[in-house]
Amino acid sequence: MTSLAFHPQFPDQPYLYVAYNAAEDRQSPVESVVTRFETTDGGQTFDPASETVILSLTQDQVIAQLEEVSRFHHLGQIAFGNDDLLYIGFGDPNGRTAQDLSNWHGSILRLDVDSGEPYAIPPDNPFVGVSGLREEIFAYGLRNPWRFSFDRETGELWVGDVGADAWEEVDLVVSGGNYGWKIMEGNHCVEAGCDPTGLIPPVLEYNHEAGQVVIGGFVYHGQAIPELAGSYIFGDGGSPRDIWRIVYDAEGVPQRQNIARFSGSSPSFFTQDNDGELYFMSTRASLQGVRKIVPKTTDTSGASDFPALLSQTGCVEPADPQTVAEGMIPYQVNSPLWADGAAIARWIAIPEGTQIVAQDDGGLILPIGTVVVQSFSFDDAPVETRLLIRHSDGGWAGYSYEWLDDGSDAVLLENGKSKELANGQTWIFPSRTQCLECHTQVAGYALGPELAQLNGSFTYPSTGRTANQLVTLQHIGVLHDPQGRLPEQLPALAAVGDNSRPVEDRARSYLHANCSGCHRAEGPTPSLMDLRFFTGIEAMQVCNVAPQLGDLGIEDAALIAPGAPERSIVYQRMNRRGPRQMPPLGTALVDTDALEILEQWILGEHVCSETVPAGVGE
Repeated sequence: MTSLAFHPQFPDQPYLYVAYNAAEDRQSPVESVVTRFETTDGGQTFDPASETVILSLTQDQVIAQLEEVSRFHHLGQIAFGNDDLLYIGFGDPNGRTAQDLSNWHGSILRLDVDSGEPYAIPPDNPFVGVSGLREEIFAYGLRNPWRFSFDRETGELWVGDVGADAWEEVDLVVSGGNYGWKIMEGNHCVEAGCDPTGLIPPVLEYNHEAGQVVIGGFVYHGQAIPELAGSYIFGDGGSPRDIWRIVYDAEGVPQRQNIARFSGSSPSFFTQDNDGELYFMSTRASLQGVRKIVPKTTDTSGASDFPALLSQTGCVEPADPQTVAEGMIPYQVNSPLWADGAAIARWIAIPEGTQIVAQDDGGLILPIGTVVVQSFSFDDAPVETRLLIRHSDGGWAGYSYEWLDDGSDAVLLENGKSKELANGQTWIFPSRTQCLECHTQVAGYALGPELAQLNGSFTYPSTGRTANQLVTLQHIGVLHDPQGRLPEQLPALAAVGDNSRPVEDRARSYLHANCSGCHRAEGPTPSLMDLRFFTGIEAMQVCNVAPQLGDLGIEDAALIAPGAPERSIVYQRMNRRGPRQMPPLGTALVDTDALEILEQWILGEHVCSETVPAGVGE
C-alpha cells in the first residue's frame, strides 16, 4: 500500500480510496490498483466486501519486451485536489515510457470519481478528445512523483520527482505540463545535445551530495511556526538529518534552506493535520513513529552542534590529534572497503557499562553512544578521518574531517568535496548524506563491525599481543554473543589477497564488504541482487539474470554471465569510474586486484553452482 485518501466530503460521502502495488513474487508482473472502500460507522471500520476497483494497471501490459519487472516507480500517491478531483501519481518503472501519452507511466492522472462508473474524465483534462492518448493524464514527463500535495490556499500542485543518477527536483505542476523525463533530469540533458523545447524546468533541483530521493511535502499554512508561512516544506529519503524549505534569493532564484535537523531514519512521506501543522514518518522506522515539525527551542542549524576540529571530538588526543584517545579500541576487518589504495586504521568505542550484542545472522547491535572511526592515509600522511556515531535518539550520522596539510589537525566538512593529493590522486570526501547512502539501515549502518569481518587475528598496538578479535572483545567485556559461539564455529570473510582461501570466497567477500550494504534483501536499490557472503548463489539473483538498471550497451548482458566477464554487468561496473561505477561513491580508481579475482571467479567452472563458501561455518 502506498497511499490513502478520504473523499473530500467524508463522512457524508463515506469512502476511503487506497493505492497499492502487488505481485505474486519478485519476478511476476506488478499490478497497480486504486480501489475504494465504504464505511457504515463513520470511519471506525471499512467493509472489505464494499471494495470497488477504480483503476488497475498490470505493468507488463504496457511495457513491451520487458525482461524483468521493476519493483520501484509504480503507483505512488493519490490525493484529492482543491477541485475535489482525484489525482494519481504513476512512476516510470523502467525509464523509457514517461514521454509516451498512450500509457500512464511517468504521469499524474486526474479523475472524477463522483461521476461515471467507476470514474469519469474531467472535460477540461488537457488530452480529452486527442486520439491515441490517455485522457486521464493531467501532466507527464515525471520519473517518480512519489509524493505530491496541493497548496490548501492556492490549489497549486507541488511534486517531489525522484531523480535517477544525479539530480532530484521539485516541480510546480500544471495541466498538460511535460516535466522532461527521460529527456532531462532536472535541468540537465540525460544525453548530450537534447532539445528542451516545450519542457517545463523544475522549481528547484539539487544533486546527490545533498540527497538522493526527494520526498515531496506541503506548503505550510499552520500557526505554530509563523516564519514558515507559505513555504514549501520537503525532505529526502536519503538524508536522515534534514528538512528543507524553498526560499528565494535577492534575484528571485529558488534555494534550499534547512529548517530542521534530526537523527534517525529518513522521511518516506509527509502529512498535515487540519490546522496545517506538518508531520513525517519513515516506512523503515516504525518504532520512531510519526514525528512532528515544531518550533525550535535551540539552534538547529547543525553548524555548531558538532566539533569543528577533530581534536575537539574526544576521539583523539587534543595535543596530538594523530593519536587516538584512551578507550578507543583498534580493530581490523577481514575484507576491507576499497578506498583507492589508502591505508585505513579503525577504532571503535562504546559507552562504559554497555555491550555490543551479536545477532543470529552475524550482525552486531551497537549501543547508543557508539563511535566508529576510520582514518585514511597515504605514506603515513593522514588525509581524512570519518566518524560514524549513534546518537542519543538511536539514529546514526556520519562526519568527515579533512586533515590539514601539516597534519596538525583535521577540519569538519559540512559538504562533500574532492581534493588533489600530493601523490597526484584525486581524493573524494563524502557528504554527510552520502555517508548514509552506503551505511544503510538494512545493513545496521556500521558496515565493518560484524562477526565475519572481525573473526580473525589482530596484533594490538598497545601490547604487541596477537589474538582473535572476537575472543579479545568478549574477554574485555565489550562483546556479548548470546549463543556463546566460538570463532571456529563462525564464518570469516577473506581478503582479496588471501591466497589461502578459494577464489570464490575472496570474490564474494569483496562483494559483501563493498556492495551488500545496499544490495541485499529489502535494500534501498531497485535491483534484486543480494550480494551478502552467506547468500546462496540462486538467491543472489545474479547468474544469467538480465540487468534492470541498464546494460551499459553490452549485447546479451547479464549481472553475472558465467565464463564471460565482458558480458557481466557486476564486473563491468567495477571496472569503470564515473556514471554507473560500482561502488557508486567515494572512489576515483578501479580496484584492479579485486577485479582480477572477480574475473577468475566468473571464468571458473563452478561460478553459478550452488556451493557453500568455504568460510561459512556449520
